This record gives sequence, C-alpha cells and structure tokens, in this order.
Amino acid sequence: MSVSFIILTVTALVIINSLGQVLLKRATINAVYKKHYLVSGYALFILSLVLVQFLLNYINFSTLALVISLNVIGVSFASVVLLREKMTTYMLYGTLMVALGGFLFINGDSLLSLL
Repeated sequence: MSVSFIILTVTALVIINSLGQVLLKRATINAVYKKHYLVSGYALFILSLVLVQFLLNYINFSTLALVISLNVIGVSFASVVLLREKMTTYMLYGTLMVALGGFLFINGDSLLSLL
C-alpha cells in the first residue's frame, strides 16, 4: 500500500468524521430536517468506522489514535464554516492544545533528546 494512499485515506477519515459530527449537531438545531441530518450523520460515522478498520491494517494503533484525536480540530473549524458558529477563546485554546498534543506526540522523542 502506498504512503500517499494511506495519507489520503487518513485525511478522508478526518473529514468524514468531522462532517458526521457537524450533521449530528445540526440535527439538534434544526427540528424540521432532524431525521435527515441524523441518518446522514450516523451513515458518515459508519463509513468512518469502516475506514478505521481498514487503516488498522496499515497503521499502528497509536498513530491512528492521534489521527482520531485530531478530529476535534476538524469539528471546530467545520462548525465555524458550516454552522456559522463563533470561535470562542476557549474553543481556540482547546484546538491549539489538541494540535500541540499531536505535535508533541509526533516529535516527543526528538525533543527529549535535546534535554
């Protein structure tokens, strides 16, 4: 399996999972199309579950756990863009902390060698 295909699949996983969460959030806001948003959101979650099972064949679980935790960033920005929510200071700090945690997870060994 090529690295570019795995990167593309991981990116699709983050986007699909983020959209699924935004659709479920939208279902709580809009009562008229609630059923459509719920079904679409859960369908995207099932698709993301299939992608996770596929990726577990090619990626270590610890790396995939990092990717899944980065969904918080995708949901934050998708909520701002698609639902027109305001990015609060706490939301921005939380997103930055998740990104910092991902950076430290990836570069932790090389940073420890500097000490």
